[in-house]
Amino acid sequence: MRIHTLLLSLVMTAISFTSNAQFCGYDSDAAETARLLRNKKAFKTNGPQRSVVDIYIPITFHIVSETNGTGGIDEDRVIAQLCSINEDYNPHGIYFYLKDKTFNYVNSTILFSSPTAQSAGTKIITEKINNGKNSVNIFICENADTGGTSGGTTLGYYDPFLDAIVIRKQDVNAFTGTLSHELGHFFSLDHTFNGWDFESYDPAVHGNPVSSMFSPGGVQNELADGSNCENAGDFLCDTPADYNLGLGWAGCTPYTGGAKDFNGEELDPDEENFMGYFIGCDEYHFSDLQIEMVIADYQSNDRDFLNSLSYVPNLNLNLDNTTLVAPANAATVETYNYVKLEWTEVSGADVYIIEVTQGITNN
Repeated sequence: MRIHTLLLSLVMTAISFTSNAQFCGYDSDAAETARLLRNKKAFKTNGPQRSVVDIYIPITFHIVSETNGTGGIDEDRVIAQLCSINEDYNPHGIYFYLKDKTFNYVNSTILFSSPTAQSAGTKIITEKINNGKNSVNIFICENADTGGTSGGTTLGYYDPFLDAIVIRKQDVNAFTGTLSHELGHFFSLDHTFNGWDFESYDPAVHGNPVSSMFSPGGVQNELADGSNCENAGDFLCDTPADYNLGLGWAGCTPYTGGAKDFNGEELDPDEENFMGYFIGCDEYHFSDLQIEMVIADYQSNDRDFLNSLSYVPNLNLNLDNTTLVAPANAATVETYNYVKLEWTEVSGADVYIIEVTQGITNN
């Protein structure tokens, strides 16, 4: 048995680096729509790529703190988030792992508190160049305020200009689908309600049936029968028409609001799609074509930088066999200025995370 030692007290995790009104701040522009349409063309040319080969995608998590180093998210929550996005994407042969097997730490109050500020954007560019090359860059900040007028809370956003994701630290954990949603945008996916991004359907405003064939964002409204799906909504024909019907709806219960398209047919949105706004679902999913677009985008020239690393993560790590050797649980040690820790090796682990908790006990 190999023994590792470290001069810290700990809560320990062994790791192999594989592994809503609330809003997303993404608003597709002409360039992003063109990218999605290029991916559709590649899919039609090359055919389905799902399950053809596994894809390993490097991620750099930038843990942003105040300039004095306080306020940053705990690393164990970031690892839990990494595991969560892998659970969402692994069924499709897509695996995310930490580039360089570590995090990047950024001490910047302006980026921490106001990520959309111009100087914060400059900081994002600098950190990408210096610490985030050849990876998906995710900045975890105090908030993800995009300065919009929607009146809700922005949980995260993908910035096409910076080609980076910003997510508020409150939504980094093992339970929310926010980052899986934003990664969808990174890989060219629109909202299922594309064109209604910042103005949800309201019969008093938009009529019922909806009075225009075009959304408030100028995108052609998808019809309930899908007959114009190639050129309307999110441009994907296996995601039903949705006019941002999840915003303000009662959680993830089936939509029965009766919204009708321009032809007078009722809409039946997919409440459990990752790229929609229905919240509180037990399970979310991507459609087959959405995953095809993610893969096509990964294989495109725009994402060549993600293919530059040869690292393949270990997918067979057993996280349940980490055993603390010394000191024993709840034991008292003679020294007070350090604690020597020993634990058994976990086969295949790249790094061990040590969480230190300080406290005072009166004897």
